[in-house]
Amino acid sequence: MIAVQPKSRQILGVNQQAYQALKSALSLNLRRQLLVAVCDSVILQERLATQLEDDIALNGSASFSPANFDSSLANSQIGSAAVLDRLIFEPEDAHLPRQVVRRIQQIEQSNRRLSQLQVLGIEQMTRQSAIAQNYFLRSLEKIDTLLPRLNTSLLVWVSWPWLRTIQESAPAFWQWRNGVYEFVSDPTPTPARTLASVSDSLNAAADARTDTWPIVDLHTADPQIADEQIADEQVAVNSRRMNLDTDLDADTAQWPVRLHGEIDEELGEWEESETESLRADSDLITDQSAPIDWQQDANNHFSVGYQRRRSIEAGDRTLTTIESAISAYEAGLQCVEAHGLEAGGLEVDSLEVDSLEAKGIKIRDANGADLGLSSCLNDLGTLYWLKAQQLDDPQQTTDCMVQSIQIYSRALEQQDATMSCQIYSNIGAVYSLLATYGDSAFCLQQAAAVYNQAIMLSSSTETPLEHATLCNSLGSVYWKLSHHDQTDQHLRLAIGAYQEALSGYDLADHALDYAAVQNNLGIARWSLAKHEASIDKYEQAIGAYQEALVYRTAEIDPAACAATYNNLALVYWDLAKENAVELTQKLVYQQAAIAAFNATLKTAEDCDILSDMDTAAIYHCLGDVHMQMLEFTDTETKRADALQKSLHSYIQSIAGLTEDSPLFQPRLAAILANLQFHYEHKGLPGQQAALNQLPPWLIPYVVSGL
Repeated sequence: MIAVQPKSRQILGVNQQAYQALKSALSLNLRRQLLVAVCDSVILQERLATQLEDDIALNGSASFSPANFDSSLANSQIGSAAVLDRLIFEPEDAHLPRQVVRRIQQIEQSNRRLSQLQVLGIEQMTRQSAIAQNYFLRSLEKIDTLLPRLNTSLLVWVSWPWLRTIQESAPAFWQWRNGVYEFVSDPTPTPARTLASVSDSLNAAADARTDTWPIVDLHTADPQIADEQIADEQVAVNSRRMNLDTDLDADTAQWPVRLHGEIDEELGEWEESETESLRADSDLITDQSAPIDWQQDANNHFSVGYQRRRSIEAGDRTLTTIESAISAYEAGLQCVEAHGLEAGGLEVDSLEVDSLEAKGIKIRDANGADLGLSSCLNDLGTLYWLKAQQLDDPQQTTDCMVQSIQIYSRALEQQDATMSCQIYSNIGAVYSLLATYGDSAFCLQQAAAVYNQAIMLSSSTETPLEHATLCNSLGSVYWKLSHHDQTDQHLRLAIGAYQEALSGYDLADHALDYAAVQNNLGIARWSLAKHEASIDKYEQAIGAYQEALVYRTAEIDPAACAATYNNLALVYWDLAKENAVELTQKLVYQQAAIAAFNATLKTAEDCDILSDMDTAAIYHCLGDVHMQMLEFTDTETKRADALQKSLHSYIQSIAGLTEDSPLFQPRLAAILANLQFHYEHKGLPGQQAALNQLPPWLIPYVVSGL
């Protein structure tokens, strides 16, 4: 007789025990269960979810408590057999409780059994904007309004990075959990960025003026949303228009010489040595005695590589040009190694200029200065990094980045003191990007280590700008690491790195770079303030943003100005919600948040740097703050003013939306709540006056809602 294992046991292997525990928990049919399943592989998630659905269906004869919503969500009575239904999370409307309610209502309307529900697709939030990610986290904090109304279990699938972020940034959700089930898998890389997205980010990141938004880093995370707002929502600002959400992941859009250095030149800074670089019309490899054919071949290869390099620097970053440059550099290096050294291909063992000179060989730059193999390898590493940006397949992208790191490491083996700092910086840049494709904590730790090496080799007095750029990049890495572990420690290290970076900028020449670091410092302090509920840290964050705004003016850099005002508005809003803040001071902070939101809108609209959707989203947040002020206003006149301004903002926020938009219902709900407050505070005449302000097309929706 042959024993046949169950299908689930055959395919799950080491995950069988966790799977059985999860299945058993679901089979209990307990009310108000919140279960969290952790799995980095999207493929394995799908397999496990499908297997769970099949197994739960087979066990349908087990006792099952009808999974009813209470009367506020559902009125129908549901059958009694256990069924596990599925919700695919929609990142465009990143509000989990609302999507759960919507899914359950769909099940009821189709006369199907109201089931237990599992949520998949949370990992899609990794590539959403900073504000969208934090809006999602804030929605999780509303789980206490959902679970008490459920008579069923809710299973949420997340990856490890999201689990850590939720633990830190959504503590209320985490406290409601009934169980966490961990599954072993290889991470599924997030989709590679397209060339278009890289170019869009580069436009905003030139000269290192890239804003690091406090967003979840699944690589990054964190702004806010109101605790008591009428309809939870966050500003969905489009990074391609204004760069409001160019979070710490903005480093993926830059070249590998200072990846994610908000204060860098373009990251593809090729080693120019003390003069320029390899020239196309001079002998790159020369023999001081008689010409040798292989030397001429090498020279020809390097000439082609240099020409391609110049084309890339001029903006031609097509895959064809990059691969042509790679082929030329590799051919030139292989020619030198094969004939001048006992090494093959790129497997170089401590190759230095002196060893080349002993054989009568020199690699020179355009002005005749000795260049050394480390410079050529550095260029080749950068080319592979650039190639990675053009590939659509995530595995090919990561392979290219790994190869880039390996080539940079070979360049370090040449022990060229003039190149080591830059090469360490480049390796840190590539590791920072690689962290977005999986094993992020490890990659970020490696990035921090090599950035620290680069900083040790740089001089804050001789090369202050380079030193400042490295410190800023290190600060960004520490900020990301704070979302994985040792939150306090990593945030304090980030703050220290940013503070050290500030000392490297001459305000006469690099005021905007200085302001960008101040903005990053504000974000790090804000994150620490939220973690510690520290009023002092909030005030320090506000101070950093205000210092940044001294130089980030609407006239000089309107996009950065608007981004910083938006950050300032959000931190004031968060501060107003801290329990330790007195009621009168809460009102002051809310007024400051409103002023900053208005400044964001004015700057953006005057300079045409926001889309209609972005503007509407900010108006919605503005309406929420006005509504929250009702709690702290002490006169009817002030309440009426707050209601009127809130309604105006909400009307602006819903303009242009169709009924099919996932944002339509929550924004309509905000208007309905505002009209209800008009009735409570100003009676029927006041509500009628408010109704008269609505656009005609909206009236039918409002009337049916009221």
